Amino acid sequence: MPAGDGVTVSGSLTVRESSRPISFPASVTVADDGAVLLDATVQVDRSEFGLTWNQLGMASMKNTVTIHAVFTRS
Repeated sequence: MPAGDGVTVSGSLTVRESSRPISFPASVTVADDGAVLLDATVQVDRSEFGLTWNQLGMASMKNTVTIHAVFTRS
């Protein structure tokens, strides 16, 4: 996979025993040691997982999750 190419990541996100399908674009980089780095930012709506409480009105229902995954060979 050439560095700089984008990919679409698809899977399932589970929060508090509630799973939902998720798909998002991610950037891919190949490090000098051959490791593959995947970076993405995903918007997650807490209400889709039954998290509707909002103590003092301070928590947003839509949260941004930043993903940085490193894949290496063992």
